[in-house]
Amino acid sequence: MTTQDEYAESLKRAIDDWNARIKKMRVDMEAESEKAQSHYREQLNELERLRDQAEAQMRDIQDSSRSQWNDNADKMKAAWREISDGFERAWSRLK
Repeated sequence: MTTQDEYAESLKRAIDDWNARIKKMRVDMEAESEKAQSHYREQLNELERLRDQAEAQMRDIQDSSRSQWNDNADKMKAAWREISDGFERAWSRLK
C-alpha cells in the first residue's frame, strides 16, 4: 500500500506537471485569434479550478493524521481520480 507521504508526493508531482501544462498553454494561446483565445480562456479557467481542487485535496492528505489516512485512503484516492480525470477531459478539449 502506498504510504500517505508517498501518495502526497505523487499528487505534488502531478500538480507540478499540470501547472507546467497550463503555463505552456497560456503562452501558446497568445499566438491564436481572439475567438480562439476566448475558447482557451474558458478551458484554462476550468483547468485552474480543477488544479485548485487538487491542491486542496493534497493539503487534506498532508494534514490528515495517519489514522485518518488509513481510514479514508480509498475515498481520498477516489476523489483524486475524479479530479484528475476531469483535468484530463478539460485538457483534451484544448487540443
